[in-house]
Amino acid sequence: MDARRAKGLWLAFLAILAGAFLYYGSVSPGAVASVAAALAALQLVALAVLREPPAVSRATALWLTAVASVFALQLAPGTAALFPWTAAVKEGHGVAGRGPGTADAYRTVNALAQIAACSQAGLLVAHLVRAGLDRAFAAGSLLAVLGLEAVFGLIQAGFVTVGVPFYGPRPDSAVATGTLVNRNHFAGAMAIGIALAAGLAWARLTGTRAGGRGGAIERGAGWALLAALLGAALAASQSRGGALAAFASLAAFPFLAPRRPRLAGLLVLAAVTALTVAAVQGEPLLTRFESMQAETMATDTRVECWRATVAGWTHQPVLGFGIGAYPVAFHPFQPPELPGQFSHAHSEPVNVLFEGGAVWLGVLTAGLGLWGVRTVRGLKELHGAERVVAAACVAAIGGVAVHAWVDFTLRIPAVGVMFGGLLGLAPAAAPVAGRAGLFAAAVALVTLASAAAVVVLRLDPGPQAVAARAIRDADTAGAEVLLARALSLSPCDGALAWDHALLAARRGDADLAARRFILATDLWPAHPTAQRRGGVRLWEMGRREEAAACFRRLLSQDPAATATVFSAIWTPEAPSSSWDPILPTPASAARFAVFLARRGFWRDAAATFNRHVPVERSQTGEFDRMAEAFREEGQWGLEASVREARLRVRSDPAAHVAAARAWLRLGAFDPALDNARIAARIDPRDASHLALAAEIQEAKGDAIAALEAWAAALAAAPAHPEFLLRRAALSLREGLADQAADDYRSVLSSRPAHRAATLGLARALLSAGRGAEALGVLDAWLAQEPGDAEAVKLKERGR
Repeated sequence: MDARRAKGLWLAFLAILAGAFLYYGSVSPGAVASVAAALAALQLVALAVLREPPAVSRATALWLTAVASVFALQLAPGTAALFPWTAAVKEGHGVAGRGPGTADAYRTVNALAQIAACSQAGLLVAHLVRAGLDRAFAAGSLLAVLGLEAVFGLIQAGFVTVGVPFYGPRPDSAVATGTLVNRNHFAGAMAIGIALAAGLAWARLTGTRAGGRGGAIERGAGWALLAALLGAALAASQSRGGALAAFASLAAFPFLAPRRPRLAGLLVLAAVTALTVAAVQGEPLLTRFESMQAETMATDTRVECWRATVAGWTHQPVLGFGIGAYPVAFHPFQPPELPGQFSHAHSEPVNVLFEGGAVWLGVLTAGLGLWGVRTVRGLKELHGAERVVAAACVAAIGGVAVHAWVDFTLRIPAVGVMFGGLLGLAPAAAPVAGRAGLFAAAVALVTLASAAAVVVLRLDPGPQAVAARAIRDADTAGAEVLLARALSLSPCDGALAWDHALLAARRGDADLAARRFILATDLWPAHPTAQRRGGVRLWEMGRREEAAACFRRLLSQDPAATATVFSAIWTPEAPSSSWDPILPTPASAARFAVFLARRGFWRDAAATFNRHVPVERSQTGEFDRMAEAFREEGQWGLEASVREARLRVRSDPAAHVAAARAWLRLGAFDPALDNARIAARIDPRDASHLALAAEIQEAKGDAIAALEAWAAALAAAPAHPEFLLRRAALSLREGLADQAADDYRSVLSSRPAHRAATLGLARALLSAGRGAEALGVLDAWLAQEPGDAEAVKLKERGR
C-alpha cells in the first residue's frame, strides 16, 4: 500500500516540478512561495498517509538546524555587532540599530523560502524511497519531464522565433534555453538528464538486472536515444559550463556503478550521442571552448567579478552580507570598470562566501561532505539496477556541483528542487532519528512560514513607492519615516538612498543632503546614472572633491559621457589642467580634449590631449577622434600633427590617407604625397591611394606627374568613372582634347545618361575643332533634357 501511495506522491512532486520549469524556472517571488508551499503541503500529506517514517538522520537534522540558525542570525534584529559593515551603512542612513543584519531582508526571506523548498524536496523524496518508491521508476519519470524540456529547446534551436512561455522573447535567440531564460541553467538541467539517461541505458547495455523491478530499465536503447536527445539540447545551448557538468557526471558514473561493461553497448551509446549532437551542429559549442585562452582569463568578466566579490567579502567575513542579497549587496564593491547588474557571482562557492561568510560556506561544505560519505556507504549496500540508478543520481549531483563553480544554476528554483529530489533518491547509510516525523513536520511548517513571508512582502506595495507618493503629497515627515523603515531592511539599495537624499534636499538641509548623496553614490560606484546625477548634485553643492570622485567612476567605465559631464560643470575661465583630477583614463582625457576643441579652445585641447594620451596602439581610436575634431573645426595644422602622431601609434593605409589629406588641406604637398605613396605601397590593390597621389600632384601644379598618376590609378581600376572624369578634366585643361574625349566616351559607354561626361565630351570635341560631332552630342542630350541651360550655351558656342 505504501509503495502505491509513494508512487502517487512522487507523481504529484513531478507535477510541481514540471510547473516550476514551465513558469520559466519559478524565479519570481510568487512562484518561489507557491513551489515551497506546495512541497510543504505534499510532505504533510506524506506524513499523514504513509506508515513508513521519513528518512531524517541525526546528521541531517543537525545540518538543517545549522542552516536555519544562519538565516536566524541574518534575519533577527539586534545583531548589528555581527554585521559591522552593514551596521556602518545603516548609521550613515540614520537608522543605526534598526532592522536585521542582512543587507536586504526581502531577498534573504526569498532565499530562505527557496532553500527550504529544496530541502523539503530532498526530505520528501527520501521519505518516498523509504516507503517503497522505485528509484528506476522515479528516474525514468523525471527524465520524461527533462525530455520534454529538451524537445522544446531543440524546437527553439530550429525555429528561433519561439520564446519562453510566460516570459517572452529569449534574451539570446541564437541558442536553446527551453522554458528557462538563461542557456546555462537550461544546460545544467540537461546535464542532469544526461547522467540519469546514461545510467538507465548502462543498466541495460551492461547486462545489469534487478529481477522483477527492472522493467523500466530494460528498454536500454530508448534510454540511449534519450541521452542523445538531451546531449543534443545541451549542445544547442552552447553552454560551456553545462558541457563540463555533463562530462563530469559521465566521467564519475563508471566509478560508482557496477563495473560489468559490455564494450559494444557502450560504443553504441557513445555513437548515438555523438551523431545526435553533430546533427544539431555542436561546432558553435566547440568554438566557444576554443576561444578560451589562458592569457585572457585574468581579464574575463567572471574572473573580475570573483575577484571583486572576494574583496567585498573581507569587509564582513564571518556571516557575510545576507543570503540572497548579492544583487544589491555587491553594488558597493563593484568596480566602476565592471559595469552592469550582477545578480550572482557566477560561482556558487564565491557567492556563498560573500552572502553567508565563512560560517555559511562551512555549513554547506560540511553538509556536502557528510552527504558524500553517507552516499558512498549507501551505494555499497545496493546491488544491480538499484545501484546503477542510485549511482546515476550521485553522478548527476556531482555534475551539478561542478557546474556550480562557474554558474548559479542551483539558484533557479526549478533546478534547485530537482537537485533536492536527486539528493533524496541517492542512498543514505545512516540511522533514522527517533523523532524524524516531528522534525519533518517542523521543516514543512518552516517552509510554509517562509513561503507566507514571501507572499506578505510581495503584497506590500513597497516603502519606496509609498514614500514617493508621500513626497508628491508634500508629506516629507511621512516619507522620512517610510524611507527609514525601508533602508533598515535594505540598507544597500541605492535607489532608496537617492530618494532619502532628495528628501533632505527638499527640506533645505544642505549638509544632510550632501552626506546622503555621497552615501547613495558610494552604494553603487559602477552605476553610471547614479554617478552622473550624484556628481552634478554634489558639484552644485560645492562638494567638489566628492563630485570629482563620482565623475571619475563614471568616466572610467563610460568615456563617452565626458561631454555630458563637462557640459554641466565646465567653465572657460578655469585652466584646462585644473580638470585633470576628473579624468581617470586616457580615453576620458581624449574626450575632454575633443570637448574643448568643439568650443574653440584648440590649444588647450591639444595640450590636454598631449598631456594625457600616450602614443600607444590601444589609443588608436582616440587619436583618430581628436584629429577628426580638429578637421571639423578647421584647425588643419593641429589635425596634421595629430595624424602624424597617430602614424607612430599604428601605421595603416587609412591613417596614411587621412594624414595625406590633412597635409593637402594645408598645401604641404610633399608630406601629403609621401603618405599617399606609403598607403599605395601597403595596399597596392586599392586604386584610391594612387588616385589620391594624382589629386595631390594636380593640386601641386605638376600636370604631367598628375596624368601619370591617373594612368596608374586607371591601370589598377580600369574604367573607373570618377578616375576617368578627373583625368579627362585635367587633359582638357592641358590641351589634350582628344585624350579627354576618349575618357569621356569611356564613361558614357557604361553610363549613357551621365551629364558631366556628356557635356565634357562636347567641350573636348569643340576644343579639338570637331564642332559637328559636338553639336550631335549636344542635340542628343537636349532631346532628353531640353531645359539644360549649360548645354544650350555650349551649342550656341559650337555654332
